[in-house]
Amino acid sequence: MIEVGDRTRRLSLEELFRIEARGAFKLPPKSHESVVAEKRVRALLAEAHEEVGRFAGGELVEKLAHDVLLAAVEDRVLNDMATRIAEAEAEHRRAEMRVRVLTRAAELASHQAGYSVSGDSIIEAMKPAFEATMAEVKKAAPLLGGHDLGAAAAFLRSEAKLRDAYMTLVDAADRLGDLRAAQRAALRLDPPQQDVKHWFVELKDPVGLGVLVGRSGDPTPWPAEPLARVVWLATTADGNHWLPTSAEMDATAAAFFEKQARDNPRRYGSGW
Repeated sequence: MIEVGDRTRRLSLEELFRIEARGAFKLPPKSHESVVAEKRVRALLAEAHEEVGRFAGGELVEKLAHDVLLAAVEDRVLNDMATRIAEAEAEHRRAEMRVRVLTRAAELASHQAGYSVSGDSIIEAMKPAFEATMAEVKKAAPLLGGHDLGAAAAFLRSEAKLRDAYMTLVDAADRLGDLRAAQRAALRLDPPQQDVKHWFVELKDPVGLGVLVGRSGDPTPWPAEPLARVVWLATTADGNHWLPTSAEMDATAAAFFEKQARDNPRRYGSGW
């Protein structure tokens, strides 16, 4: 369960945690209550493992064997042996199921149980990694100018400086993809209310770069080749390319369309 303000909603954050594990960024710290809950669940899990261990170690079998031997010495029959074996087997199955349940509870505690964060706070936590990633691209970009960034084999045969710049770009592009995937997951947690079509999810001022907001299918100003597009975002779109929160997207969209309504009331006066 994820706490969002005064609401509680179910949302899997497994995608975010997988991305974080690859080192793309660091999520905000968990709440104190969440950390305490995880410790409690793991303590119960340790006890459950000990209980299962009693069966695996033959402790109950050993006790029953001694009872059988004592009954034989005393020349009597242990009439309830079958019942006791059945009870032991049932207890073993219950112990194993308890371990399975607590193991899953521990996973949830580690990943999302009681994780009290908003989508915007997750994106804020990602921003330093975003800025560092784009800085690496800007540093490598001058060395790669004029080269076909889609020709990986040619770069791998190039001189060390050019090859290293290319590998830096490839690594940065992968991390940027991770950050954008994590941003999408966070925006599903707290979706924008104004910029519902995500016109401003990547560029702060798309119109300034020749992108027509509100229209799809038009030519775009960036290169089609994926790595070349990343370089374009870090250079031509520098200062415009961003990793906005839901609130930032909404504020930007509201300002943009209010201006459009003033400048072009016939088109935008009735809303957008």
